[in-house]
Amino acid sequence: MQIGCEPGRLKLAANEIIECRNIRIHEREGFAPLDIVAESSIDIAEIVEVLQRTDQPALLAGDAGIPGIASLDINQETMLVPPVGSHALVLTHGYCANANYWTMSHFSGDAYKYENLNQNFTHDAFALDIASKAAQFKSYGLIGHSQGGCAALHLYNFYWSGLDWAGPGRIIQALGVPFKGTPIAGNIAALGEIFGVQCGANNDMTYAGAEAWLSTIPTSTRQKVYSYTTTFTNNPFVYDYCNFFSDIFLTDPEDGVIENSAGHIIGGNNMGLKIGWCHIDGMSDPNQCTDSQRNAVLNSQGAR
Repeated sequence: MQIGCEPGRLKLAANEIIECRNIRIHEREGFAPLDIVAESSIDIAEIVEVLQRTDQPALLAGDAGIPGIASLDINQETMLVPPVGSHALVLTHGYCANANYWTMSHFSGDAYKYENLNQNFTHDAFALDIASKAAQFKSYGLIGHSQGGCAALHLYNFYWSGLDWAGPGRIIQALGVPFKGTPIAGNIAALGEIFGVQCGANNDMTYAGAEAWLSTIPTSTRQKVYSYTTTFTNNPFVYDYCNFFSDIFLTDPEDGVIENSAGHIIGGNNMGLKIGWCHIDGMSDPNQCTDSQRNAVLNSQGAR
């Protein structure tokens, strides 16, 4: 096990004593807590000396004074410092997507369409894949659709990336994101019916999995999230829905995949519910990613 720290931050604190508080150690997959440490003082002078001598990233571990961690472990793959480049707005799709549905003509400047289609990622794997593909930019804000919003929040919370260089503006904007999970995430039949591809169940997006994951996200990180939700048009005297099959599992208002109640988180910025838009193509109302009015706001407010 290891705790990552961007080396530049350590160098700024040479010859200082840093006190870490409320250290929570949990599994990378599943987020089960393994240990909790109230506080631990760390003399980082020796670690900084190693950094300067070897120019290697450091991970604060048991040898550095944090109890409960076995060893000092260097892992370059988790040190996500993007190279010098442009400042962009990265738009992500969600779970098992067969396309990235964002209408790119609604976005100006260096807008980048992330794609890794027909995938069933954990939040952690999704976050790392976004970081890898967006590493060409010096800084970027993220606009996440569906699970892509969870991955954006996970990336900002657990890794150093181009998100940490972005600003001013909104670091993370989320549309139709299952922050608190969705009842169809564990139902393979429902997922196959909606997405048309059998990508399989996803524990991180179940109610229980989402609750465990959210328990690792502090308020300071949640404050960076601006979340939007949508639902179908409600016509009087007509049985309305976004998707007939998923409507069986979801509580209104919902967009065919995500319930409004699950699309916002305590501590985040709730940007409201909009009627007349569904989660993806092929549902009763248009795809929420194609709303030009909302996209104009996302474009103008997004950090780069």
